[in-house]
Amino acid sequence: MTTMQLHRDSYVLIVDDEPHMRTFVRRCLQERFATEILEAADGESALRQARETPPSAVLLDLNLPGMGGLETLRMLRAEFPALPIVIFTAEATRTSVQECLEAGATAFVRKDTPLEQILRVFESTITAPVQAGSCQSDS
Repeated sequence: MTTMQLHRDSYVLIVDDEPHMRTFVRRCLQERFATEILEAADGESALRQARETPPSAVLLDLNLPGMGGLETLRMLRAEFPALPIVIFTAEATRTSVQECLEAGATAFVRKDTPLEQILRVFESTITAPVQAGSCQSDS
């Protein structure tokens, strides 16, 4: 597996309410991308962290306590129009994919997708410019 280096001052923000999932994803991203990782367990914390230090990319679960992932996506997109935001969730329906697309998600990946495919989607997302209305999906 090759390691891709992100910009020296960059970091990825993982937003998921499950601590074990954040830990797993952090380890995988650090191994593949040699980047700093920050974590948030809910939308409010994610927005606060992003405002304090804007991330290079966000991996965002839809099912969050308090402010849900879709609302968090909308707020992040409004404040950071060019920020790559990958939706990473266990529950994916055509409706949820469409809502995320309309809200500005850069890509949509189910948590049960094979790890190597998740990493490829994330890599293509962080290396490509964000285009309004475009969304990669594994479904």
